Amino acid sequence: MPNYKIKPRFVKGVCPNPKGRPKSASKALRQFTAQEVALTINELIQLSVPELRRIAQNPETPAIRALVARTITSGYLRGEWDNFDKVLSRFIGKVPDKIEHAGVGGKDLIPPTFNILPIPPAIKE
Repeated sequence: MPNYKIKPRFVKGVCPNPKGRPKSASKALRQFTAQEVALTINELIQLSVPELRRIAQNPETPAIRALVARTITSGYLRGEWDNFDKVLSRFIGKVPDKIEHAGVGGKDLIPPTFNILPIPPAIKE
């Protein structure tokens, strides 16, 4: 059996990422990105599938347009919109779920189902 030397993944005493984790984008940049994605989606959602494929396959297409075009095309062809939903929630934000905590007219949503009645004594004197 041959004796192979395995190169270690990390070298002791050497930091694999000396600059650390990259800082997150500023809030203004994230808002611009959300706006840009929203405009791109509004524009591309109106195109036909062959036009979307041509945009996605063109190497000169900006990355955001190619990503959205690919996501719309694959979702349409497969009938699965999970990836498109992920792109929307990643850039634009998740739509908050609204939960109603009161019934119609502000009344209790679930009426009380039990009454507290006095318990009669078990033994009569």
